[in-house]
Amino acid sequence: MFKTAHVLYKPTQKCLAVAKAISEKLRSSGIRLIVATVDDLQKVGEKPDLIVSVGGDGTFLLAAGLVGETDDTLILPIPCGRRNILYEEEADDIDTVVQRLAAGDFYVESIHRLKIGVKGEERLFLNEAVLINTNLGKIMGIRIEIISPWVVSHYSFEGDGLLISTSKGSSAYNLSARGPLVAPLIHSIVLTPLNPIELNSPSSVLPAFSTVIKMTPIRGSLNIFVDGQFFKNVSKGTEVTVSGSTGFLRVIRFKPFADLIGSSIRWRCVGH
Repeated sequence: MFKTAHVLYKPTQKCLAVAKAISEKLRSSGIRLIVATVDDLQKVGEKPDLIVSVGGDGTFLLAAGLVGETDDTLILPIPCGRRNILYEEEADDIDTVVQRLAAGDFYVESIHRLKIGVKGEERLFLNEAVLINTNLGKIMGIRIEIISPWVVSHYSFEGDGLLISTSKGSSAYNLSARGPLVAPLIHSIVLTPLNPIELNSPSSVLPAFSTVIKMTPIRGSLNIFVDGQFFKNVSKGTEVTVSGSTGFLRVIRFKPFADLIGSSIRWRCVGH
């Protein structure tokens, strides 16, 4: 079923052992492999049929970043990190996982992503994009224009930053910033101001497929981080756009459902 695969793992002893074990099983099944840590992604070349993510949510986000908007690559998450919200809570053993892969005995979750663009350069994101002032000691100012068949709105605000979240990512940084928890099947763009000066600045939930959001810094320059990775520095007056992706990230699951709310609350309560 799979001819090529990349095994990406978090560089810890535990994750290395898991990566070795699943790599041996996949090779014995006749799959051509590239094995690399998430700190050494330059080794990853051609688009594989399968990406195995061995680690936590950070590893998963980096693996997802290798999959383009229209790629057919599947991601297999193997939990081995501190935070595993994007993984299944109770994973099968490696032998069972490989057997079910070979038999096609799994579900495929299609996850909607968003994309952010600056001057023609775009980046997909699975969780969130964050716009914050380059000078962390000062507030930022930004003008926002929302264009969709149902909503046309213009406003501006000042504060520490702006968080743009997907529905899937609404349980991450967005939830910590007191944004809404949105079911992944609702394809949306969630805008959450970070510590706005204007107290009446709630989060906004907008339809992803028919909405374009244009954001322009009006006070200071901004740094943009996409799924935890630096993307761009944007100067005053430079337009930033956000819209929905036309494709889906395809993730292998062995259960037909996920406990989004329970798992999101549990890892915050238990500790890290």
